[in-house]
Amino acid sequence: MAVRDYNRHLTEKQCDNGSWDDNNMTTALICMLYQSGVGEWGSEYLSSMFGMLDRLAHPLSAFLVLRSVPLLIREQRSDGFWHENLKGNCPPPKPEESTFIILSTLKRFNYLDALLPNRVKQRH
Repeated sequence: MAVRDYNRHLTEKQCDNGSWDDNNMTTALICMLYQSGVGEWGSEYLSSMFGMLDRLAHPLSAFLVLRSVPLLIREQRSDGFWHENLKGNCPPPKPEESTFIILSTLKRFNYLDALLPNRVKQRH
């Protein structure tokens, strides 16, 4: 079952066997299986995986996002957007959508400020 299908299943119906926390942990563990040691996501779109991790309330999600930071830096285009290439039969998200999802996820896990260039401090 694809990660997005599994996530949709959890969103539509809570599993009878456990709590939402257990389901979030299970989904985060499944996401971990899709991610390589260098933060790449195999056959899944980066923005799709980030969107899923953004919805999970589990520390493993934050770790998986952090492990993808080098990939984000390598893949970001000079215009500031992330353009995802076609993977499988599913068309890639628009660059604006990918970028919004990626930045939202980085912000949720408090990584965005650390990745922005240093801001000039205002003198009083």
